[in-house]
Amino acid sequence: MTIKQCLGGAIVGLGILAGLFMGVWIMLVGGIVQIAEAIKSDPVSAGNLFVGVVRFAFSGIVGWSIGGSIIGYGVTLLNK
Repeated sequence: MTIKQCLGGAIVGLGILAGLFMGVWIMLVGGIVQIAEAIKSDPVSAGNLFVGVVRFAFSGIVGWSIGGSIIGYGVTLLNK
Protein backbone atom coordinates (compact mmCIF):
# COMPACT_ATOMS: atom_id res chain seq x y z
CA MET A 1 0.00 0.00 0.00
CA THR A 2 1.41 3.34 -1.01
CA ILE A 3 1.14 6.70 0.70
CA LYS A 4 -1.28 7.81 -2.01
CA GLN A 5 -3.63 4.94 -1.25
CA CYS A 6 -3.45 5.58 2.49
CA LEU A 7 -4.20 9.24 1.91
CA GLY A 8 -7.05 8.32 -0.45
CA GLY A 9 -8.59 6.04 2.17
CA ALA A 10 -8.32 8.77 4.80
CA ILE A 11 -9.93 11.29 2.47
CA VAL A 12 -12.79 8.89 1.74
CA GLY A 13 -13.35 8.50 5.49
CA LEU A 14 -13.26 12.25 6.01
CA GLY A 15 -15.68 12.70 3.11
CA ILE A 16 -18.16 10.37 4.75
CA LEU A 17 -17.84 12.22 8.04
CA ALA A 18 -18.09 15.65 6.37
CA GLY A 19 -21.19 14.62 4.41
CA LEU A 20 -22.88 13.27 7.51
CA PHE A 21 -21.93 16.32 9.58
CA MET A 22 -23.15 18.86 7.03
CA GLY A 23 -26.23 16.93 5.95
CA VAL A 24 -27.46 15.65 9.27
CA TRP A 25 -26.19 17.99 11.95
CA ILE A 26 -25.88 21.41 10.29
CA MET A 27 -28.76 21.19 7.83
CA LEU A 28 -31.29 18.67 9.20
CA VAL A 29 -31.00 19.21 12.96
CA GLY A 30 -30.16 22.89 12.52
CA GLY A 31 -33.22 23.36 10.32
CA ILE A 32 -35.50 21.67 12.83
CA VAL A 33 -34.10 23.79 15.67
CA GLN A 34 -34.45 26.94 13.58
CA ILE A 35 -38.08 26.12 12.77
CA ALA A 36 -38.82 25.51 16.46
CA GLU A 37 -37.14 28.78 17.46
CA ALA A 38 -39.01 30.73 14.76
CA ILE A 39 -42.35 29.34 15.90
CA LYS A 40 -41.51 29.89 19.58
CA SER A 41 -40.61 33.58 19.15
CA ASP A 42 -43.30 36.08 20.16
CA PRO A 43 -43.91 37.58 16.73
CA VAL A 44 -43.44 34.54 14.48
CA SER A 45 -40.51 35.30 12.20
CA ALA A 46 -41.55 34.28 8.68
CA GLY A 47 -38.05 34.73 7.27
CA ASN A 48 -36.45 32.60 9.95
CA LEU A 49 -39.15 29.97 9.49
CA PHE A 50 -38.58 29.93 5.72
CA VAL A 51 -34.81 29.51 6.08
CA GLY A 52 -35.36 26.66 8.55
CA VAL A 53 -37.70 24.86 6.15
CA VAL A 54 -35.25 25.32 3.27
CA ARG A 55 -32.38 23.97 5.40
CA PHE A 56 -34.51 20.97 6.32
CA ALA A 57 -35.60 20.37 2.72
CA PHE A 58 -32.12 20.56 1.20
CA SER A 59 -30.28 18.63 3.91
CA GLY A 60 -29.99 15.47 1.83
CA ILE A 61 -28.78 17.28 -1.27
CA VAL A 62 -26.14 19.21 0.66
CA GLY A 63 -24.91 16.13 2.51
CA TRP A 64 -24.65 14.01 -0.63
CA SER A 65 -22.97 16.72 -2.70
CA ILE A 66 -20.35 17.64 -0.10
CA GLY A 67 -19.67 14.03 0.86
CA GLY A 68 -19.70 12.85 -2.74
CA SER A 69 -17.24 15.44 -3.96
CA ILE A 70 -14.74 14.68 -1.19
CA ILE A 71 -15.22 10.92 -1.57
CA GLY A 72 -14.75 11.21 -5.33
CA TYR A 73 -11.40 12.89 -4.84
CA GLY A 74 -10.33 10.18 -2.40
CA VAL A 75 -11.37 7.42 -4.77
CA THR A 76 -9.28 8.94 -7.57
CA LEU A 77 -6.27 8.78 -5.26
CA LEU A 78 -7.06 5.16 -4.44
CA ASN A 79 -7.21 4.19 -8.12
CA LYS A 80 -3.92 5.81 -9.15
